[in-house]
Amino acid sequence: MSSFDPQDTFYHCPTCGAGNFDFASFCISCGISVDGEEDAVSNRVADLPADSQVKPTTKRSRGLGFMRSQWEVCIGILVLVLVTGYVLYDWQHSNAQSEAYRNGLVATESRDWDRAVASFDRAGDYLTSEQRGKVARKKVAERDQLYVEGLKATTRQDWRSSIAPLQQLQEVQPAYRDSIALLAQAESNILNDGLAGIIYLVDDGPSPGLYIRDGQGPSTLLPGSDRNSVVRAISPDGTAIVYDRPSKETDYLGPSWNHNPVLQDPFGQDRVDRIPVLARLDAVITTLPLPQLDRNGTGIFTEKGLWWYSSQPSSGLFGYEMFYWSQYLPGAADVVRVSDLASGKRVIAVDPVRSRVVLAEAKGNARESDKETYLYLVEAAGQNRQLLHVAQGEVYQVSFSRDGRWLLYMTQQNGAPQITRTASVLPLGAGVLATGSQPLPRILKSLSWSGIEMDTRLSASFIPAQAGPAKVIVNHVELGTEHLLVHDLDANTNEVLWREGSDGAYRRDLSAFSHDGEYLASRRQRGDETIIALAAVGPRSQSWNSAPFPASNSQIVRTQFAPLDDYVIVALQNEEGINRGHTQRVYSLQKEEGRSRISARLIAEADWPYDTDIPTIAMPDNGSMLAYVNAQRELRAAFYDGTGDTLVNGNVKAVWSLKGRRDLSWRR
Repeated sequence: MSSFDPQDTFYHCPTCGAGNFDFASFCISCGISVDGEEDAVSNRVADLPADSQVKPTTKRSRGLGFMRSQWEVCIGILVLVLVTGYVLYDWQHSNAQSEAYRNGLVATESRDWDRAVASFDRAGDYLTSEQRGKVARKKVAERDQLYVEGLKATTRQDWRSSIAPLQQLQEVQPAYRDSIALLAQAESNILNDGLAGIIYLVDDGPSPGLYIRDGQGPSTLLPGSDRNSVVRAISPDGTAIVYDRPSKETDYLGPSWNHNPVLQDPFGQDRVDRIPVLARLDAVITTLPLPQLDRNGTGIFTEKGLWWYSSQPSSGLFGYEMFYWSQYLPGAADVVRVSDLASGKRVIAVDPVRSRVVLAEAKGNARESDKETYLYLVEAAGQNRQLLHVAQGEVYQVSFSRDGRWLLYMTQQNGAPQITRTASVLPLGAGVLATGSQPLPRILKSLSWSGIEMDTRLSASFIPAQAGPAKVIVNHVELGTEHLLVHDLDANTNEVLWREGSDGAYRRDLSAFSHDGEYLASRRQRGDETIIALAAVGPRSQSWNSAPFPASNSQIVRTQFAPLDDYVIVALQNEEGINRGHTQRVYSLQKEEGRSRISARLIAEADWPYDTDIPTIAMPDNGSMLAYVNAQRELRAAFYDGTGDTLVNGNVKAVWSLKGRRDLSWRR
């Protein structure tokens, strides 16, 4: 048995006395745990005599204490590391949330909603991240819905329906995907469709002249036109026009169709040497010079030819001579004169559909009560005259009904001591004319006054209904009261539209009928208040309403219906009253059934047309846009609701629409 050596690294088991390593926790000989026995051994040794006591080694105690202190240090360090790590993690997490929140705010500001949703989701519960994330997700849903609506409408080429969602989409999230390209495509197609069939005059720049715009967008210069060219006539179907241009020597060699002839006038061109030209607007524009016609005149197309009103005769005669050109084909006959102002024969009404006119021949003194006017129904060139009626007094405001069965006319007898004005109709049915006798007129309204009263007037017009019985609207003012009545000619009945007080002033306003003849838009003045009244005149119509309008007593108002009858367009034609001014404001009133009050919306400021041959407002047949020329000589287009105002071309002086009704205006 080995003896105990104090210098040894072993200690002895208190149970069996075997030697063990200092770090051992149990005896390698007997297997008894020695950690718990150290104190017991010490106590037993303490009971022995002092000189015989064997002190247990202190190296193990020192080792165990050292190990405990090391473990405590390690645990402390571990705790410190954990706390520090948590602090660092929390700091980094807070920084990440804060940064994500800031990114979400930036994305919200730029309306990038996908990035905003992702950023606020990363921000977690930081500040108002959750609420802002909900808003961003709603914007994403709204954006996606608008995009899908716009894309579907674009796919089916419903350009007008695609505009609204795509424009709203730009408000929600600009430039989302290809939305800008889709919107540009829709706007381009709407502009092309909306302005198809307009002609505009460019009076400056490198290529002045008349341009016609097709449905694809490009504009074509009409052959030979220049900065002074004007549209003189337009066929009802918009397939042919007459305009003036500088003449060429070849224009007088005989009629021949050509396309932009290149042969130049060997004697040069004179600015005043101009002729009318007939153009057929096919895929290739062909032209035919008409040197026989007055270059300053205007025309009306008929079923078989062209009526041409000359400019005011230089002899001082009042009125315009009418000529007829029988056809516009090679070998056309010479122009035939229909009227004869010097002999008192005037064309006072035309029926283009049936190629006939009414010729009035006055006899007697216009200032006396014995004045008579003979009314003849003649064919287009003035042949085959048939006497219709001998009217007492001067005849004016004559028109055919759309079905050709009635003739409406006004007469005025200037006798002493009274003046008498009468609105009458003549039947023109085939049975009536076949008898060869004069049909009997039907008097609709007659007024008499001394001539000094300013509050008396009478006017009448056919209601341009597409179908149904012929109707005439009659307006008369007498004794301070205005009356508006509708006469059914077939049923021989009348209906009062309104009856109210009137100041009696005669204004050069224009009232208008809708294209279907169902409504009438007209100015009504109540003291200093101007009102645009919208009245139902058709059997299927509901009564419209009225809208206040910003016009004074001295200003001229012109009303028109948009081609689809969904808007009333009102032009304030002299903004500065009697001083006329240089611009006209254009307003729109949307048709809204059942509303008692509607408002006028300013949609354009057009140039003032000092010459009636130079119009500055046109309504293309598509019915979606208004074309106008402003004071800066810009051709612009705008939707009737006032949105989408777009520059089309510069250096423009006038604009025309190829398709427009001539029978919708009425000077009430």
